[in-house]
Amino acid sequence: MLQSAPAVTAGPPLVFSGVTVPAGGSAVLIYEAEVTDWAPLGTGAAVITGQNTDLTVSATVPAAAAPQLGITKTVAPADVAPGGLLTYTFTLTNTGTQADAAQEIVVSDVFDPVLSDLAVTLDGAPLSAAADYTYDEATGAFATVPGAVTVPAAAYAQQSDGSWAVTPGAAVLSVSGTV
Repeated sequence: MLQSAPAVTAGPPLVFSGVTVPAGGSAVLIYEAEVTDWAPLGTGAAVITGQNTDLTVSATVPAAAAPQLGITKTVAPADVAPGGLLTYTFTLTNTGTQADAAQEIVVSDVFDPVLSDLAVTLDGAPLSAAADYTYDEATGAFATVPGAVTVPAAAYAQQSDGSWAVTPGAAVLSVSGTV
């Protein structure tokens, strides 16, 4: 049976009241919120409690902790003659927790124009063919091996006005070769 909307008291803590659960029944409370610059970031939990004269319940719902990845690709130089050097740069950003080997991140692309004599680096450190990536010189298909790419976690800092600033973690994958 649909109940009227519960009373809400802004917090912290945020309080919903006026929800009733019939004997032998259940109730579902659906709540949606938009995260603002003042929401605490990082890991945390929501605690849900309720009581009446005969019963007190409590549940803790942990905050989701996972990588939140983004990627941009650039190509340089804009014009390259046959036999010239071309570089594809992938910048991976992360506004969540660290993305490490356990997440088995794969960066893949089909290069056009196709490159030869590849040099591949992750944050300036060389990666090796087969161990860290695969490349098909006939088709231009490139892919990192699952887990070869890691992206550090974001950093969170509370500002003097109480808002939070997010500094994304970043990793740069660079693939250079001859056109």
